[in-house]
Amino acid sequence: MKGKMLLAAVGAVLGLSLVLAGMTSGAGAAASARGNPAISPPTHAVVANRTPSPAAARRLALLRTADLSTNAGAARYLRSVGLDPRQVVIQRGTRNYAGPKCPGKKWTCTTSRRVLQMGTFNTYLCAPRTSGSSPNDCTIMQSGGGTATCSETSTANGVTQNCSITQANTTTGANNNALVIQILIQNGAQSGTQAATQNASIAQTNTKGGSNNAGVTQNVVQLLGRGAAALNDDANNADDFTPSTSSPILQKQDAYQRLSVIQTTGNGAALAGNNSAAILQTQLQRARADHSPQITQLQNTVDVNGSATCPVLNAALDDPFANQCNTVQQSSSLVPSLGGKNTVLMRHDYRQFEAASNCCATIGKQAQGSVTDSTHGGLDHRFTQSSSGLSKQTSDQVERQVQRRSSIVSPGIVAEQHGPTRKGTGSQAGNGADTANQTQNSVQVSTPATGVTITNVVSDNCTSQGNCTGTQHVDSNGDVKNNTQSGSTITIAVNCGPEGCATSTGPPPVDIAAGTWNDSDFGVIGTAFGFDPSPGDDPLSSLTITGPSGWNDGSNLVLSSPFYAPPGMGSGLAMTWSGIAPVTGTYQALGVGTSNHTGSAELNTASTLPPPDITSGGRDIESGDVSVTWADPVGAQSYLVRVSPVPFSGVTAEQVLPAGTTTYDFGVLELVPGQEYQLTVFAFASDISSGALTAPFNMSTDDAFFTVPGIG
Repeated sequence: MKGKMLLAAVGAVLGLSLVLAGMTSGAGAAASARGNPAISPPTHAVVANRTPSPAAARRLALLRTADLSTNAGAARYLRSVGLDPRQVVIQRGTRNYAGPKCPGKKWTCTTSRRVLQMGTFNTYLCAPRTSGSSPNDCTIMQSGGGTATCSETSTANGVTQNCSITQANTTTGANNNALVIQILIQNGAQSGTQAATQNASIAQTNTKGGSNNAGVTQNVVQLLGRGAAALNDDANNADDFTPSTSSPILQKQDAYQRLSVIQTTGNGAALAGNNSAAILQTQLQRARADHSPQITQLQNTVDVNGSATCPVLNAALDDPFANQCNTVQQSSSLVPSLGGKNTVLMRHDYRQFEAASNCCATIGKQAQGSVTDSTHGGLDHRFTQSSSGLSKQTSDQVERQVQRRSSIVSPGIVAEQHGPTRKGTGSQAGNGADTANQTQNSVQVSTPATGVTITNVVSDNCTSQGNCTGTQHVDSNGDVKNNTQSGSTITIAVNCGPEGCATSTGPPPVDIAAGTWNDSDFGVIGTAFGFDPSPGDDPLSSLTITGPSGWNDGSNLVLSSPFYAPPGMGSGLAMTWSGIAPVTGTYQALGVGTSNHTGSAELNTASTLPPPDITSGGRDIESGDVSVTWADPVGAQSYLVRVSPVPFSGVTAEQVLPAGTTTYDFGVLELVPGQEYQLTVFAFASDISSGALTAPFNMSTDDAFFTVPGIG
């Protein structure tokens, strides 16, 4: 119930209707004894742009495995995540509370802002001072489930608000609930510089059927100049504002909002809990100035890399310099019928206003957005969702930039506006009914229109096993463009520059699915991929796969055409597998054809396909036929059977077969007398015989060996 209340509170601000009832709770690989494709080993290259390992994910992983049964173990965990144990209160017991009002004598209570809680009922309310200088910090770590609330409010200038919540629950049915509220309101006089930074991270894992619930609101308001608080976009009225000044006026406003949410649920062989996140990020910057020999107004013009807090998932799609960004990563079981639901509701509201009048003896300036690189800054939302349960993502991004200049005399004011609005990385995997819906609305106004430079990049990239829909509306100083696309993969954009605005639908992404390789003798021993070798009828010459941190020793897997597609495989599909240990996370693909095609796939190492069981096989002495029979494993949708020499030097014969097949006769093969051969049966969770590409692309193997009798 508390999870519902948290989400409802944020949802009310979002202005969205939250449905809370469901939120409660080619090239192949190197040859090996297990029958890899008969082609050369892949070339490994150093990754040029590695996805950073976010601190939140590291804290969560360490908390799941930490020995917290002793104070020494707890201290080791705290040091491993960069915290001084002497500055953290450790709470143990059935009922733990951190905050200003202790519930009663039966509770273990503290007012500290840095607390590690281990108990059945954990509650943390962190509410730093309502005014004053930076920092405003909350660090919350809970083992055993609970409710964590971080509330930070300030009216001071130059404040950085930090909130970190890490929750790892292994108690049956218990939920993790996290609420973050960060508010900065800054008022200033005619001249001034304002700076605001809000950083928040929530990392939740629940392995016993409980759910993860997160609600976040980040709000920044910056006002400079008399009348700036008037919420209209009108030009200055000289009679209503300040008298003349002989001094130049400089108004500078910079705001950075960053958020990371990581949520994971599981429950072994039972139904996992749900993941839900509701997010609202708002920025309001307003500056008015008049009657000065020079006016300079700057809003979010400085690039600052925030990827340490708001992690970049794909360097080709995500902007590390965004002023307003969030990254949401949700995962649950990919085993059919065992995955929980994933839900994301997100709204960006980003508004800037500058007004200057009765100026300028010396040339002035108005600027909104990065003046270093016009493609940097602005808004960026990224998400990944994976589960056999239903995943839904709904996002709404609103941007409005307005500049007014009136009663300006020579040499005047130069003006520029840059408004990137991105829905960067977006991927869903595991359920054919998944939906992702994005709306983007960007308005830029700068008057008079002469002598102003305006650029904008509005982009939406999304892949889903279900359906993505993107809707874009752009009004760039009267140049209006609308764009929409719907499908399992969308890549749409509106780009505005000196020549005006133009809509586009980029090259289709490359469809790719990832999975585990499970062997009958050795267990999970590798990673498997299926992919479309010709996205949009553009044949690829190469495909580069980049895994999550720790996969393939940090190197890429590079595949080259011709790609591996054995006899009997459906058209439009290729595959590869290797003995690279799988790592749970997102895998990025870059396919190079006439155009570049990007794609992504989710992998969960807990998801495996049972191996087939060879019951008989070998070469008939009288007929010379080679045949194999096996038991059909649960979940197999297709098979590949193969004969190859030992040691492996190439494939002698192989064939893809549909689901339900349990025997195959290769006929008479040209085999070398005295040579040992390997019979391998590969099972696939995808129907590769029809060319279907579904996630996860799990595979499994079993094999048998026979030797051809010698001559004489």
